[in-house]
Amino acid sequence: MVIQEIVERYFDAWRRRNVDDVMRLLHKNASFYDAFWGETCAGADLHSYLSATLDEDALVYQMVGCPIVVGSSAVFRYNAYNASNPDTIIFNGAETITVDNGKIVAISDHYCDPDFESLQEVAKLAASRHGRAAYAKSGLCAIKSVRFKQKLANLIEQEKVYLDSRLSMAQLADHIGCSVNHLSQVLDREYGTNFHGFLNKHRVQHARDLLTQKSADNDYVNRVAAQVGFASTAVFYREFKKTFGVTPAEYRQTHS
Repeated sequence: MVIQEIVERYFDAWRRRNVDDVMRLLHKNASFYDAFWGETCAGADLHSYLSATLDEDALVYQMVGCPIVVGSSAVFRYNAYNASNPDTIIFNGAETITVDNGKIVAISDHYCDPDFESLQEVAKLAASRHGRAAYAKSGLCAIKSVRFKQKLANLIEQEKVYLDSRLSMAQLADHIGCSVNHLSQVLDREYGTNFHGFLNKHRVQHARDLLTQKSADNDYVNRVAAQVGFASTAVFYREFKKTFGVTPAEYRQTHS
């Protein structure tokens, strides 16, 4: 197949949301770069990445004009529409596709509206950015990552799941509806921490409010530790002081 035909088949498969047909056109180590989310994915992770992306995508796409072939690459413009309102363009974009021995080896998706004279500059930009963006490990696309982050925030703010000292990472992932691997990536990507660091942060913040309450119980601080989800008082003291610079007892003495 000539490059233009490959590109048109790729666009048609994407428009139909047929990931298997997309993958048949790709080299086994092909890479996909999404400029809007600033991430790239390649190889074994690409199928699940594209599946997740299309699952979250309710737009309708239309190619504008024909692909322009530049050596082993082709560039084309497209319009994106809302399926319920096909007369209104949501955004414009351009994709650059590089082909080698009849297989697509690189795709760059840019959210812009370049004129046709600028498409070659778009191709150069895509080539310079490939591999520099955050890699989408295990097929976790940015759209899914944001969705999981929102679910996680709801569990923390509304259900306060961190109060359960027996909460495991697998249980939290199950609540969110994602894998443990994806939860780990969301915590690292969105919060810059791990599972225990994330829970402990919310536990000590909750404890800080409780420590200001009046109580004649001499063991009140230790009860607060258990109440906010710490199975170990020593860990509670360590995490609280690391966060607020004083021990729970010192904080209570100052603010109660």
